[in-house]
Amino acid sequence: MQRHRVRLGVIAGKALSAGLLLAGAVGAAPPAATRAEPPRLVVALIYDQLGSDTLLRQLPFLDPAGAIRRAVEHGVFLERSVYPYASTLTAPGHAAIHTGASPSSNGIDNNSYWDERLARAEPVVADPAHRVLGREDGAGVGPGRLRAPTVADQLKAQTHGSARVVSLSIKDRSAALPAGPSADLVLWFDGTLEAFTSSSAWGRELPGWLVRYQSEHPLRALLSPWQPLSAARYAAQLGPDAAPGEGDLYGFGTTFPHVFDRVSKPMAVLPCTPQLSEYLVDLAAAAVREQGLGRDEIPDLLALSISGTDCAGHVFGPGSWEYVDHLVRADRAVGRWLDRLAHELPLAVLITSDHGVAPLPESSTPAGARLMPKQVREHLEAALVRDLGPGPWVAGVLSPFVFLTPRARSHPERERLLATAIGVLRKEPGLRDAWRLSEVRGWLKDGDPLRQALALGVSPDNSADLLFLPAPGHPLDLGEPAGKGTNHGSPYAYDREVPVLAWGKGVPRRRSAEPVNQLRVAATLARLLGISPPASAVKEPLF
Repeated sequence: MQRHRVRLGVIAGKALSAGLLLAGAVGAAPPAATRAEPPRLVVALIYDQLGSDTLLRQLPFLDPAGAIRRAVEHGVFLERSVYPYASTLTAPGHAAIHTGASPSSNGIDNNSYWDERLARAEPVVADPAHRVLGREDGAGVGPGRLRAPTVADQLKAQTHGSARVVSLSIKDRSAALPAGPSADLVLWFDGTLEAFTSSSAWGRELPGWLVRYQSEHPLRALLSPWQPLSAARYAAQLGPDAAPGEGDLYGFGTTFPHVFDRVSKPMAVLPCTPQLSEYLVDLAAAAVREQGLGRDEIPDLLALSISGTDCAGHVFGPGSWEYVDHLVRADRAVGRWLDRLAHELPLAVLITSDHGVAPLPESSTPAGARLMPKQVREHLEAALVRDLGPGPWVAGVLSPFVFLTPRARSHPERERLLATAIGVLRKEPGLRDAWRLSEVRGWLKDGDPLRQALALGVSPDNSADLLFLPAPGHPLDLGEPAGKGTNHGSPYAYDREVPVLAWGKGVPRRRSAEPVNQLRVAATLARLLGISPPASAVKEPLF
């Protein structure tokens, strides 16, 4: 059973002492790096949904040849790096890692934004001006809503465009946001195309080598049974394969082996499998080779986000056989490739995560439950109809934000309407509190850590009227699979605390369990690249 860690852990801006960070290094280190040979390629590696507690629990399973164990034994391992804001989601996390700024200044506070004109949620990287290459349905992707410069932007500016920047992920937002507008190559998996692609934001056509690579390595070949690496070990140390609360995604099942025979949407399920993560690593290796990264005196940047761990964690939970098996296989693939690359060129690797995750409610102590966004909206609308007459009053709920209709906003008794809505939210099972968003915005310098975290997690562009806070252990329901799995996005420690690890050229040996500020990662990447941090970033590197 797992006990919630709900402390907020807001980090002060001051550096920890060097003695604190030097404690506890394990194993024999390779020869120390010298300033005479700085890294020529820096890899910013993100394991999506890898919380601090999750890594510490699953570390014994990881392959000694993997990227994580190498950092633990020979480099930097900071066990608890804390996001200072509450919007612990994929897009905000990737934006924060690469800008060094919170959503309140970098503009990315959710995976989607509310389009007031269309009265619906749109992906945060949606950009009709830049079409997805190969799509004929008008889909577009770009980094346009990002308000702050990234490390990649800074690298391009300080090298007058000579440095090369490549960003890859399974998710479009995880590839687009780290890259900024000036990257040389940005790739992600598109389920509609059943291929990796890009958009016209980064070029008019896909490079020829990529077209050939995908022709020679078709993704359909990955739709093979997923077998566990060590069923006996998982059973002994993790418990039963199908734990209470695990989901069945489109017929993929809750136990091994997972096969595609009965899956209704195979390309929606493929990202949950380690097969696609291993393919992504091979594609990254090809991109480094074909784009010539690290081959001259000007440092280059590779941003690589392993998205599949997030899918496995959402559906099966962070303590499941599936999550552990996926993490082990992905990390092993990354580690073996980067070990070969380190023998070819001066390399530095920084590893972190965009957010953690809540445990499955069925396995948490005290017992939790899933919060249903649709139910929250229905209860709100019904209460407002009873109080003010026929609606609609609620335009939508994009958790944790509530958007009212234009009619509600212009109502002569708007204050009464807002008071009614807040009262309903505060009584909703699974919610801890709710406020006007205008009130939350004023908490940027509040002495209460929770209030400050909520304010730092709101973009200046957010047009919501209300913000609600789930109670600890009450993750938002995924919707698919409904009533199963788990989620993240809260200000609690299980969502905000992630590890930071590093190894390679310019990286010392350090280990610490003391909390540090996750916004310092951007400055750390900048230091490894030999450039100054982005303008909006926290300026102090982690090492």
